[in-house]
Formats: sequence, structure tokens, C-alpha cells
Amino acid sequence: MFDDKRRRRDKEEFDKMVKEMQKIIEEVFRSAFEGFGNAFAEGFSVKFSPEGEIKMERIEREDEGDKDIIEDGNKIYVTLRLPDIDEDSLDIKIVDGNLEIIAGDRIRIIELPSPVKGDKIKAIYKNGVLDIELEKI
Repeated sequence: MFDDKRRRRDKEEFDKMVKEMQKIIEEVFRSAFEGFGNAFAEGFSVKFSPEGEIKMERIEREDEGDKDIIEDGNKIYVTLRLPDIDEDSLDIKIVDGNLEIIAGDRIRIIELPSPVKGDKIKAIYKNGVLDIELEKI
């Protein structure tokens, strides 16, 4: 009987510690994201650097009028209008079967109609237009 009371008391103390830890964690996250407002709903991504710094990135919403996707037997061609972009800031890669274009602090994710080889990306940026050629698998 003494053991049961002790176990019950230990469990109650443990439960109390867990609740306190949950409160602390919630407060840390709440204060970390304070000031972001509705950033997530408005097309932003929040990332943490290895040093723990918070970096917000704007995710461009897809507008069907600013891109063209053409597919033939062996390749997919994507033309995307990206005015006012520094060509040196462009990073283009395939992530989870989608085309991911990072231009400075902007990210654009485009769903592709077919699987492609991630290491076979040809891109040309000229006069605010990005032309991408992808080799299908």
C-alpha cells in the first residue's frame, strides 16, 4: 500500500512537471513568432539557420498568366516571367518532383507534369524571363 501511494505521488509530480514544460515550450514558440502576424497565410516561409537565426522568405503565389509549361516526349520546358531579379541570386532545383526556383528572398514552386532528372537542368535568364529545360526520366 505504501508503494501505491508513493507511485501515485510520483506520477502526479511527473505529470505536473510535464505540464510546466509544455507551458514553457508554448511560451518560447509564441514569443519567437510574435510579430509575424498572419505571415504564414500571406505566403511566407520561416526558416531557422544553423546558428538559430530566424529567416523569413516570401513564397510567390503561382499565377497561371506568368508561366508556360510545355512537355514533349523527352523534355519539359518552363518559361517564367520574373522581372527585377538578380540573375546571380537564382537557384533552380528539383525538390520532391517539383521545380523550385529561389531568387533572392523569393521562392517559387511549380508542380511538374512528369518526373524529371534533377541533375539535368538548363536555364537561361534574359530580360526578366527565365527559360528552363528539364530532361524527363
